[in-house]
Amino acid sequence: MPDIEETAGLVKRCIRNDEKAWNELYIKYEKMIYYWILNTLAQKGRQGRAAQEDAEEIFCTVWLKVVEKLGTLNAPEKFPGWLKITAVRTVQDFLRRANTRKRDISLEDPVGEDGAIMADLIPSDIDVEAEALSKDEINRLNKAVSELPEEEQFMMVQHFYYNIKLEQLSRMTGRPIGTIGSIISRAKERLKGVLEDG
Repeated sequence: MPDIEETAGLVKRCIRNDEKAWNELYIKYEKMIYYWILNTLAQKGRQGRAAQEDAEEIFCTVWLKVVEKLGTLNAPEKFPGWLKITAVRTVQDFLRRANTRKRDISLEDPVGEDGAIMADLIPSDIDVEAEALSKDEINRLNKAVSELPEEEQFMMVQHFYYNIKLEQLSRMTGRPIGTIGSIISRAKERLKGVLEDG
């Protein structure tokens, strides 16, 4: 376990956007958190390559949360416990989602022996199309992404559209994971602002 005082110092530097500190913090906790996640998944019955891929996804999500929320940590010396709680909650969320995933349901799926289909069960006062993202909303989102600074646009498209994990982006670009997480976090804030302004 890394030294608490040293870690607190790193956390303070990270909050001040010190890229070297982000790298050091990541290196100190990377293996510990990744293997804890992998072990937890194994205890829940997940094994092999699928468990490793799940662990990588969860780890990247944990680290992205660290990048996005570290500034809210009032006591830098409590970082190790805060990180563990973040990891625990992220694993729980992942497992909950994994356990509730069902196959895609079509409105044309039969639901009874009488020939009824899913669409027949939707009350007539609900506009299914209005509940989905409209073409206008999709166009606004695409326009907003295209107006991001080039680096933010690249990271957002790679991470969210192509599902490239932070670790892979780090290898692709040669940038530290903490930096990539910061770039994505800034881009999300910009997009949120643009889309809320409408």
